Amino acid sequence: MAFFPIFVSLGDCLVVGGGAVAHRKACQLLEFGANVTVVAREAGDEMKALAASNQKIRIVQKSFEEPDVTGMSLVVAATDDTACNRAVYSAAHCRQIPVNVVDVPELCDFYFPAIVRRGELVVAVGTGGKSPAFARSVKQKIDEVLPQDAGERLEKAALIRKTLLAAGKSPAHDAGYNEAVTL
Repeated sequence: MAFFPIFVSLGDCLVVGGGAVAHRKACQLLEFGANVTVVAREAGDEMKALAASNQKIRIVQKSFEEPDVTGMSLVVAATDDTACNRAVYSAAHCRQIPVNVVDVPELCDFYFPAIVRRGELVVAVGTGGKSPAFARSVKQKIDEVLPQDAGERLEKAALIRKTLLAAGKSPAHDAGYNEAVTL
């Protein structure tokens, strides 16, 4: 079954684990504006450096407990402890909080897509957790063909659209707008 692609605004997110994989997931969440709480018995040097350089992430050095998911909009389990990962899944899932247990597709309500970003323009590629490497390969192809200035073009198109709408005109029928939205 294919997963429905959706773009959401992130609030408070929980990452359980302090290693390299948890660090990568935390970085992805931070890139899109999340406030990230990391719960880990031990946080690696990369995670500590990230927390030292970014006020939107905090590390709580302890073992995971069920109440840690309270108030979170999204939860990620990225530990090498299967029992802990299952406990994270159970705690989040029963509260209807989307949860991703890294590399365990049957314990995922969502997957991290491969992402190409140009400013506010975001292209996401998903494989339903079947092959992250395949998604990265598709992402690389998109990255090669998507102009580097696509984000700037988006901003120009947004400004034209806003101006037309303020004047009571339809962007769909404006040649300047249609030119701006064409790559």
